Amino acid sequence: MRTLALTLIFATAAVFAQSNATDSALEGYVVDATQAFVSGAKITARNIRTNVASNTVTSDAGYYRFPLLPVGEYEVTVLATGFREYRQSGISLAVGRQVRVDAALQVGSAADSITVTADASIVETGQTASGEVINSRSVRNLPIVSRNVYNFNLLGPGVKGIPSTGFGTTQFTFGGTSRASWNTDGLDNSQRRTNRQIRLVINTPEAIEESQVLSNGYSAEFGRAAGGQINIITRSGTNEFHGSGMFLYRFRDLQARPSLAARNPERTWKDAAFTLGGPILKNRLFFFAQYEYNPYTLPTAISISNANASALGLPASELGNSPFGEDFRTSMMKVSYQLNDKNSGFFRYSRFTNEQPNGAGGLTVPSRGVNFLDRMNGGAFQLATTISPTTLNEFRFGINRRHELRDAVGLPSSGNPAVDIASVANIGVNPLAGVENIEQSTQFIDNFTKTTGKHTLKAGTDIQLTDYKLNSSLDRRFTFQGVAAVAGVRGAVSPLDQYLNTVRSVIDPATGRPFTYTQLSLQTGDRFLALNYKFLNFFALDEFRITPRFTLN
Repeated sequence: MRTLALTLIFATAAVFAQSNATDSALEGYVVDATQAFVSGAKITARNIRTNVASNTVTSDAGYYRFPLLPVGEYEVTVLATGFREYRQSGISLAVGRQVRVDAALQVGSAADSITVTADASIVETGQTASGEVINSRSVRNLPIVSRNVYNFNLLGPGVKGIPSTGFGTTQFTFGGTSRASWNTDGLDNSQRRTNRQIRLVINTPEAIEESQVLSNGYSAEFGRAAGGQINIITRSGTNEFHGSGMFLYRFRDLQARPSLAARNPERTWKDAAFTLGGPILKNRLFFFAQYEYNPYTLPTAISISNANASALGLPASELGNSPFGEDFRTSMMKVSYQLNDKNSGFFRYSRFTNEQPNGAGGLTVPSRGVNFLDRMNGGAFQLATTISPTTLNEFRFGINRRHELRDAVGLPSSGNPAVDIASVANIGVNPLAGVENIEQSTQFIDNFTKTTGKHTLKAGTDIQLTDYKLNSSLDRRFTFQGVAAVAGVRGAVSPLDQYLNTVRSVIDPATGRPFTYTQLSLQTGDRFLALNYKFLNFFALDEFRITPRFTLN
């Protein structure tokens, strides 16, 4: 066998458009030495990491297309009667991109081959969407303090960040529009119960293969979002075992002191993570697992004076520091499969937990704090079926569930009020104690793709059912702000004395009645709320390649 090896950028182009939710598209034309189109040529696209191959044939116009290829690096082989075998490697496919690889065949025996090594990701002949793809190398190596992979989307064109102090609550605007569609592995990951654009399940950098943000111009398949598209593709296993480990520790003495603080806060921040992936059955079944533990502690000082604490009869446990922090745990397991030459897909389970103890501090005593518990779970399944070399179907199913609960630290929330004594102390029960939110989203997606002649036709259905339940807390809050002086009767009464006189039933000489609160906030009604959302979406599109250089969508 004679092999000709070349290293160059050859007849390759990438059209950047959001064509697929989880995969990439590979297309091109096959011609002979006279630039005549070659029909009936067999095209094979092989994934370098998994050795999984897909096959198709060229049309009468010499055109071929793979509409659904998982992201990764590929090698393309072209075989046609009377011509040398053509092979091109180094083809990088990113999520949602269409890469074009044309092949010029030479007359000869199939036993001879022409090998071209090219980087197919650096030449673009057209662009219909405004966006950015952050690949796995950048995701795992770019510095990011919060360990929140969604912050990378701020690098996209047309994206403007909105300040947010919460972990995992990165927010954006896209050309002034704040609503966005958060997608993970082609399934919606958006929270519906609030106007805040936030995802339901969090992913960390070690679990991500690629992160894509699109500002506008994306495919009809994603028309349900008025703003931008944020697409996350999770990592998969390959034919080789691979893993990683990480441990981060932020030393207090090396952290910058807040400008108005006398000394550095007593805070600690650690982060440990590991990944492991590889084959279960070579060329057929692969796994990838990820786990991250991220504890953060910041004891918060109680600023109630000793004199006021003594007057209120507060025990020593209500003074000093209040324990505060956040305890994040993120995990993901994904199993990818190639059942046969026609069926492939994956199963994925993701989990994120966040525990915030107490949350008191300042004038709020620890017993008025709340323990915040946040649980997020997400599952996904995909089956891609090759019905024929030019006909494909993809089915996806997913469930995302988030459960938030705030438990009272001290007194039971039921029947006990909150008491705010201005500039003195906040005691009693936290008004948020007992609040519980549960949101669950169930989604079914089925898309059908047909390539015929110069047309690539695609149509699909997206059904999404969302259930939201709220168990709220009926706020009972007494506020003491002090009483003004009454000339000739009595002087001004401080908020502390107003409270003490009220609980002791002391008579106010100015009114002849017992002292009382300044304000009472009392909520009544049904504490329970249940909402159901049903979304039914359809789309159809035709990508008409009129000439090799002109495409109409």
